[in-house]
Amino acid sequence: MIVHAIDISKPSENPLAIFGNIASILNLVLPLVTIAAALLFLIMLFRAAFTILTGAGTAENIAKAQKTMTNAIIGLILIISAYTIVRLVAKVLKLDIPL
Repeated sequence: MIVHAIDISKPSENPLAIFGNIASILNLVLPLVTIAAALLFLIMLFRAAFTILTGAGTAENIAKAQKTMTNAIIGLILIISAYTIVRLVAKVLKLDIPL
């Protein structure tokens, strides 16, 4: 009886082997999420600024734009905090995350 075995830990034979540990997954996902969040922050900020500029000075439009700006800033603070927490946990668990 002949048994053929494939080493699935080699990325050349198994494309999913590049995700061998949590650090490699975080190295791929975290920068993408951070960039997407930064772009979303800019879009929300520009949209709020446009609302203020075209709002003709009405209190309703200005309040709506201020709420949008507040939400954008809170979202950015959450993303920065999450990034910092991931870095801290990686340092505590001694994971190799070169972010």
